[in-house]
Amino acid sequence: QQISYGLNPYHHTVSEIANWWDQPLLANINSIWSYNPAPYGPLYMLIYAGIAFLSMGNFYIAMFLFKLFNLGIFACLLLLMVRILNDKEIDKEYFEKKFNDARQIFSYKKIIYSLIALNPFIMVEVLWNGHNDILMGFLILLSLYLCFKNQVNLALITLTCSILSKYLSVAILPLMLIYFVSRGAKNFPWIGSLISSGLIYLAWIYYD
Repeated sequence: QQISYGLNPYHHTVSEIANWWDQPLLANINSIWSYNPAPYGPLYMLIYAGIAFLSMGNFYIAMFLFKLFNLGIFACLLLLMVRILNDKEIDKEYFEKKFNDARQIFSYKKIIYSLIALNPFIMVEVLWNGHNDILMGFLILLSLYLCFKNQVNLALITLTCSILSKYLSVAILPLMLIYFVSRGAKNFPWIGSLISSGLIYLAWIYYD
């Protein structure tokens, strides 16, 4: 829609393209969604456009690149999980208060990691069906971890990227701010707020 026809996915629908159902990269769109504007955020629509551009209109290349992208984000999510579970501050803040035995802590961490790494729902919906929730989830988890590490400016920017991928992430914003205030933080994250506002503005004017 964006690369081949130069149409803005927020102002135009797929149904406006003549014989869209015969186009390789559009044929799999549900007929209901073909009459609706893009439901996802502008960051994800740019990723879609990039994949479509690299695929040169070939459905199989596009499918491979899309699944490869999701696999890469899933790998980043698992690496982030390892980083979080091995963080000494989190150990002191949570695990050591709940468990006395180091073996219990290790077993509990393995369960937490396995709930993500071996989750059949994630395997099927993200890696097989190619849903975009994996990018949103990764960015949410990264932003919360950065918030815990008192890097609130980076956390706010990361969460903004998640919101620009899938709007549902905005529900995390008030929780992050409450957590930020509850830890006794005095300085408002002006830099993160300005950069986040800039990202939203740039995405808006690009697609407007």
